[in-house]
Amino acid sequence: MVQDIMPGTEEQLLKEMTTAYIGFDPTADSLHIGSLVPILLLVHLQKAGHKPVALVGGATGMVGDPSGKSEERNLLSEDVLQKNVAGVKKQLEQFLDFDTSKANAAEMANNYDWFKDFSFLSFIRDVGKHIPVNYMMAKDSVKKRLEGETGMSFTEFTYQLVQGYDFYYLYVNKNCKLQMGGSDQWGNIVTGTELIRSKFSAPHFYLTMSIDMDSAVTSRVKLNEVSKVKISFNDIVLKAVAVSLKQHPKVNSSWLGDKIRYNHHVNIGVAVAVEEGLLVPVVRFADTKSLSQIAAEVKDFAQRAKDKKLQPADWEGSTFTISNLGMFGIDEFTAIINPPDACILAIGGISQVPVVKNGQVVPGNIMKVTLSCDHRVVDGATGAAFLQTLKSFLEEPLRMLV
Repeated sequence: MVQDIMPGTEEQLLKEMTTAYIGFDPTADSLHIGSLVPILLLVHLQKAGHKPVALVGGATGMVGDPSGKSEERNLLSEDVLQKNVAGVKKQLEQFLDFDTSKANAAEMANNYDWFKDFSFLSFIRDVGKHIPVNYMMAKDSVKKRLEGETGMSFTEFTYQLVQGYDFYYLYVNKNCKLQMGGSDQWGNIVTGTELIRSKFSAPHFYLTMSIDMDSAVTSRVKLNEVSKVKISFNDIVLKAVAVSLKQHPKVNSSWLGDKIRYNHHVNIGVAVAVEEGLLVPVVRFADTKSLSQIAAEVKDFAQRAKDKKLQPADWEGSTFTISNLGMFGIDEFTAIINPPDACILAIGGISQVPVVKNGQVVPGNIMKVTLSCDHRVVDGATGAAFLQTLKSFLEEPLRMLV
């Protein structure tokens, strides 16, 4: 059944709950028998614990896909398309589970929603410049039409860019990492992955710093004597990161393909390991919360992740991410940036090692952290300054509580 597959797809599906989509053509108010296999693919995907998105092409239906066709099809009016979209939605709801109380609830999307206000100049500037014309002309569906008697209109030629942007939009806004479709769609699918790669291939660089955690160890014992919720070292680091980000807004930013967004709120994604892989729920407005509030929220996320009760809203909207492998005995590691965040902090374990203090060798508690940065957004000096601030808060924890 599988004709083509991107390398790493199986690993992605085994690693975590993955959002995946298939597009459906709204040229009629009822899906034809050829849509049965894609629908069943989404059904099986959802039964396997993943999240299906059914994309109805309200916008692409106005353009026409040249794949597998010998001539241009008739374009539909907006009124007819909206009627067809409603019919398709009604049919898909009979197969997929849209219960929003479930973490992998199916969703319906209509690409008309994000294309209706997209101007032509904005499209060729923000999308067209990322895909070379020779790349587009090399597609079999395009070559066959160009070699035929009728040729191909510019409208149909740009279809693969439009469908490619669908994948990009869902990737950015719904964390969608997989597109599926019939074999005739392979060229359009690859264009979508190429567009995402072009816009989001972050040029990483890494900064590592050792932090003296003696004061944090002592402070944690005292805090847990009065806190109703047990505070972990991860909670202390998260709070220190949140306060540091307020002082370094460039680190708390997002790369949006052709521009940088500086985020006013501090929403920190916390990597949580579950049997199926890794989930990253988000502690929102982390800089405004107390250590006990952060501890309670992180513990709740961890429990709901294990119980498979996290909702999509729980892992959307991060501005910075932390990943802690210290509890697994890892001293130091590098983490991959979670787009569109500009940075991610990898936290190692606290090791008891000899250190020099006041000219004497004494036992010390040292933790290593590594900041992965997107060089398009954050330069070395900015990243280093952030780590210096983080170090100062962790080495004197009372300062971040003021």
